[in-house]
Amino acid sequence: MSIEVWHVNNDDPAARERRLSFEFSEGEKPLFPQDYTLVARVTSIPPEGWDPADWAFHRTNHIDRNWFDHDDVEVVQRSRSTSAADVVVVDGKGFRCCRPVGWESVD
Repeated sequence: MSIEVWHVNNDDPAARERRLSFEFSEGEKPLFPQDYTLVARVTSIPPEGWDPADWAFHRTNHIDRNWFDHDDVEVVQRSRSTSAADVVVVDGKGFRCCRPVGWESVD
C-alpha cells in the first residue's frame, strides 16, 4: 500500500488564500497538485479497522512526539501537522481532502 501526504503550500499567497476560503467558508478549493507539496510517505500498513487516510492523518500529526520522528514515516519535507485542506493519496488514486471534520474526495 502506498500512502502519500500532501500539504497546502502556505508560502504561496494564492494557495494559502484558497486554503483559508475552503477551510472556513467552503469557498474555492486549493488546486491539487499545484497548490501542494509532498511532505511524507507513510510506510506502515494501517491497523485493521483503520481507514488509510485516517492512519496517515494520525501518523503525520504531533501527538506524543514530532510526526517526522515516526519510524514508519518517510519524511520528504518537514512541515506542520496534517490539517484541514491537506490531501492524502492512497495507492496513487482516491485523493481525499481533509476537511475540518472527516474527508472529501478531491476531483
